[in-house]
Amino acid sequence: MSFRRGVEAILSVALLCGSSFLIAQSERGTVSGTIRDSTGAVVPGAKIILTNTATGVATNLTSNDLGEYTVPNVQVGTYSVQVEKEGFKQAVLNGLAVDAATNVRADMTLEVGQSTQAIEVQATAVQLHTEDAKTSVTINQHLVDELPLVVGGAVRSPFDLATLTPESKTGGGDAGFALGGGQAAAYQATLDGVSIDTSRALQKSWVTSNAPSVEALTEFTVDTNGYKAEFSHASGGVMTFVSKSGTNAFHGSAYEFLRNNDFDANDWFSNKLGRARQIYKQNDFGFTFGGPVWIPKVYHGKNKTFFFFSLEGFRNRNGATNATATIPTPEMYNGDFSKWVDSKGNVIPIYDPTTQSIQNGVLVRQQFPNNQIPKSMFNSASVQALSVFQSSGILTPNATTAIPGTVGYVSNNYVIANGTNVQPVDKRSIKGDHVFNEKQRISGYYGFDRESITPGPNGPPTLPGLYSNYNDLQQATDVVRLSWDWAFSPTKLNHFYAGGNNWRQDHKPPQEYIGNWKNKFCLGNVPNCDENLVNLFSGGTSDNYTTWGGQADNGSENTVYSYNDDFTWVKGAHTIKFGGMYQVNHYNGFGRQCESG
Repeated sequence: MSFRRGVEAILSVALLCGSSFLIAQSERGTVSGTIRDSTGAVVPGAKIILTNTATGVATNLTSNDLGEYTVPNVQVGTYSVQVEKEGFKQAVLNGLAVDAATNVRADMTLEVGQSTQAIEVQATAVQLHTEDAKTSVTINQHLVDELPLVVGGAVRSPFDLATLTPESKTGGGDAGFALGGGQAAAYQATLDGVSIDTSRALQKSWVTSNAPSVEALTEFTVDTNGYKAEFSHASGGVMTFVSKSGTNAFHGSAYEFLRNNDFDANDWFSNKLGRARQIYKQNDFGFTFGGPVWIPKVYHGKNKTFFFFSLEGFRNRNGATNATATIPTPEMYNGDFSKWVDSKGNVIPIYDPTTQSIQNGVLVRQQFPNNQIPKSMFNSASVQALSVFQSSGILTPNATTAIPGTVGYVSNNYVIANGTNVQPVDKRSIKGDHVFNEKQRISGYYGFDRESITPGPNGPPTLPGLYSNYNDLQQATDVVRLSWDWAFSPTKLNHFYAGGNNWRQDHKPPQEYIGNWKNKFCLGNVPNCDENLVNLFSGGTSDNYTTWGGQADNGSENTVYSYNDDFTWVKGAHTIKFGGMYQVNHYNGFGRQCESG
C-alpha cells in the first residue's frame, strides 16, 4: 500500500466512521464527577459547562439522577467547570488540568442561593487517583517548554524527556530504551492516539523521526502498570504524545542551540600525542507559531478554528576523532611478513600450506623462509582487487608508534585524522483544529522529517579513497493524523481517529556512487559485482585489519496505517466504552550489503 493510498483510505474511513473488533487507543482524557449540595445530597439535572480556557471551546451536559456526570474524549489542556442549578449559587472550578490518556475527577458542591451569585475555587493537583490503578507520570506543557535538553550529536528527542520519568530505563545503544521493567525496545509510543513505532526495530532515533519537534508537543504521559487494555501493543509501558494546538491568542517562539569546536578544549590523549582538536560544529534552531485562523475582513476563527506550525533545523558537522585503524605495511603487499610481530616482539610465523602433512599422527607444516610468501603463490583475484584499491593511493602507517620491529608497526598503525560527517535534519509540522458546532469537531496533523548523514568536502572520517568503509544515510518520514468528534447527545459521544507513518531509510557506500565495477574487478559467483566494489578484511579468524570498502545498498521501509473508533455511552451510573482498531504494520527490508562479495 502506498502512503498516498493510505491517506486516502484514512479519509474514506473517516467519512464512513467504520470500526473493527479490536480495541482502540486514544490520547484523550476523561473528566467525571459528582454534584452535591452542602448537606452531601446529590443534585440531579444540574447544568455543567466544561470549557477549554485556551480555546474557549465548551461542552454542555447535565448531571444524571445520581448527580454524576462524565465527559469523555477531552483534549489535553486546562479547563474550567461551571455548574448551575435553580435555587443554588453558581459554582466554578478553575485550572482543571486534563493530561494525556488520564481520568480526572472534578466533584462540585453547590450552596443554596441565587444563581446570579457565584463561588469560584481553584483546582489542585490530585495526589491519589481513584479512577484507575495505573502508574502514570505526565510531563506537562510547562516542563516540555522549560526543561533544558542537551543537544549532543542529534536533534532533541522526546526520549530526552521520557528518561526523566521514574519508570524509564536507558540501556546501551539506540535500542536500549525500556519502560516499567519491560524488555528493551518493546514499549509503545503514540502520537494523537496512533502509533509512531516502526514496524521492526524500536530504535529511539527511528521513532524520533516519526515524532514532531519537542517544541510541537504539548505534553506526554508515560503509563507503566495498570494501563487500559486498549493500549495493547506494549511490553512494560506506553508513552502517549500529544501534538500542540493553537489557541485564541497568537503565540510563538524562536530558538538556537550552538556548539562549536572553537569553544571546546582538546582532549587529553590528543594533546599528549600532538593531534589536532576534532572538528565539531552543531546548530539546533527553529521557531513555532500558532493561534486562531484569521483572514482580515474575511474570517476570524476565535473559539472555532486554530493552527499551530513548527519548524526545526539541525546541522551537525563532526570530524575525525583521531581513531586508529590497522592496515597492512608496505612490504606485506610484496609478501614480506618478516616485521609482523606480537606484543613481545616475536615474529608471527607464516606457514606454507602446500607443505602440510601428517607425520606420526601429528599435523606438521613448514614456515616460509624469512616469513616471506613468494609472489608466484599470490592469488590472481587478490592481486587484481588490490590494484583497484591502490588506484586511489597506497596506504602506509602514519601513527607515531608505527616503528618497524614493534607491535605498533603492525597493529593500530594508522591514525584517521581527516574527513567529516555532515548531518542535517529538517522537521516541520502543522496542526489544524476546527469546531463546527457543539456536536462536531475535527483535527488534522501533518509531520515532515528529512535526515541524512553524508561525507564532508574532504571525505568521510574513515580510511581515505576507495578504502573507505563508510555508509551514508538518507532517511525520510511523513506522518498524518486525523480525528473527528461527534456528540450525538450529551450521553453518547463518538471519537474517530486515524493516521499513518511512512518511514523509509537507505544507506549507500561511496564506491556505489562510482559504479561500473564489473570492468575493474569481479569476484566469481557473486550476485552483482557491478554496483559496488568488493569488501576486503571483513572479519574472521585472526583478521584484525580494518575493513576496506563499504557495504552495498541497504535499507528498509516501515509503514503504519491505523483506523480507530471509540464510542462512549454514559448510562445512569455507568460509563460504557467500546470501539475498534484496524492497524496495518508493514516492513520491507532490502539489504544487499554483500552482493559484490
